[in-house]
Amino acid sequence: MPFYCLDTFKGICGEIPGRNSKVTVTRGAAARASEDFNLDTLDKIMDFVFDGEFSMKHFDCTRDLIKNHTGVPHLKVDSYKFIVDSKPCYFAFFFNNTTNKWVIKSLHADDSPQFVNNVMASKLAGLL
Repeated sequence: MPFYCLDTFKGICGEIPGRNSKVTVTRGAAARASEDFNLDTLDKIMDFVFDGEFSMKHFDCTRDLIKNHTGVPHLKVDSYKFIVDSKPCYFAFFFNNTTNKWVIKSLHADDSPQFVNNVMASKLAGLL
């Protein structure tokens, strides 16, 4: 069960103006979003999240933030796997209650064998 409501987060990404003061992206997530999806600005990333038609969306897990450089203990991260343009994707985000900002921790193509196999099986079954 997710710790956060994905639809709430998507809605915040769609807010104009003011969304840049509510959402940030880690350097690693920004680099991979640019490389994998040609999303090279914060606005493009937030538009992608807000407008995203995440087919075959699958809640992956909630876990503690592993590389926690925030100084805030026990931050929870929700992650999802989904399909965009027939491409398997991974997305993770959390809320930092000290800064009152949502953080996009990961946004990249997902090449994990199990998820790719599930996508391929769905394609063969005509679900995509």
